[in-house]
Amino acid sequence: MVAGFLSAVQHKLRQALQNNDLAEARKLVNGGTNGLDTFKIAMAAGRAVIAQAIIQQAQATTRAKKTHRPKHSGHRAHPAHPAAPAKPTR
Repeated sequence: MVAGFLSAVQHKLRQALQNNDLAEARKLVNGGTNGLDTFKIAMAAGRAVIAQAIIQQAQATTRAKKTHRPKHSGHRAHPAHPAAPAKPTR
């Protein structure tokens, strides 16, 4: 039942949350602003956790890129300048 109800108001609810209109989001969910103060605190906490996770992921990705050294660079010696001298042929 709840899933069906939330599905019906999904677009409006997402729009209200994107606009940071928490009172409207609360009205869409329960018909009024009952619990709005608690909802504001919960949303702020959730957004802070998500922001921190995004920052940590970006930092980890940056560190991984800086320390990643491929086993083979794909660089090949130019034929006119071989990496090792050619063995003399007899």
